[in-house]
Amino acid sequence: MTYYQTTAKEFNSSNISCTEPKLNKKKKLQAYLLYDYGANKTKPLYVETPEALICPFGLSLYKPEKGEPSYSLPMIMKSSLDSENGVVEQFFNELRALDEFMILYGVKYSKQIFNKEYSREVVEANYSGLVKESVNKVTGEKYPPKVSPKISKVWDDKSMVDSPPQIEVYTTSNKDNHPKTWEQLAELLPKGVSATGILQIRPWFVSGKFGLVPTLLKVKLLPLEKNEPPRGYSFSRPPVLPETSVAPASSQEETHCEDEQHEQHEQHESSSSDKQSEHVDDSDEELDEELEEVEEVEEVDES
Repeated sequence: MTYYQTTAKEFNSSNISCTEPKLNKKKKLQAYLLYDYGANKTKPLYVETPEALICPFGLSLYKPEKGEPSYSLPMIMKSSLDSENGVVEQFFNELRALDEFMILYGVKYSKQIFNKEYSREVVEANYSGLVKESVNKVTGEKYPPKVSPKISKVWDDKSMVDSPPQIEVYTTSNKDNHPKTWEQLAELLPKGVSATGILQIRPWFVSGKFGLVPTLLKVKLLPLEKNEPPRGYSFSRPPVLPETSVAPASSQEETHCEDEQHEQHEQHESSSSDKQSEHVDDSDEELDEELEEVEEVEEVDES
């Protein structure tokens, strides 16, 4: 079986056509978006996105008040690869042109879609486009344009509550990771992941509104770089080694002089002490002689 799909670089909205909206067996409006692949090959539209579009929110879950939850992978108009910037801008411009094509389509078939012929303004107000552009309500800053492809569930006639995701996921090889649960898919599609997708784009008509819904059939992921803190010695300069303190020569000489002066002082004090001892001894002898003379005088007087 031959598969047809176009690349982001080759994608051209002028090759788009859409069948007239008609009621199907379930009495719901239905139409097919077709693409001219050349060589008279007009087939349903399958388009590959630019490489590594940034998905800031990762796998996103929407829980309505009634009905089953739905999943999507919002992709902004920015790639992790600088080389893709030109292709990214071109791709989103072609998606905007596709939205313009569908608005004119709505004007042409407004009787079938709305049961009444409407002007462009009314049709545009009731159209949900591929490219979403929003503004921060507080700061007025524009958010990057984005496209949010849906992720389908594996169809089960009994119940779709626990149905697994219907998507092929490729990482570092051409082998499908085949996530069996939405939890597994969430691990593969974390916040900030960069992805390349293959989309199928189809029209929808519900309660007087219409639009285009992209479905993500396959996704190829750019491996995430982990932002870990630096480990081990990561300083720009080598560690400072302790320096050995050496006293200057002048200090050593001063210390030597102080030692000599101290020794001389001790010698002087020792010499003075000896002299004082000698002087004390002489004084004692003189005192003894004087006492002897006094005793002699006293003896003479008594006699």
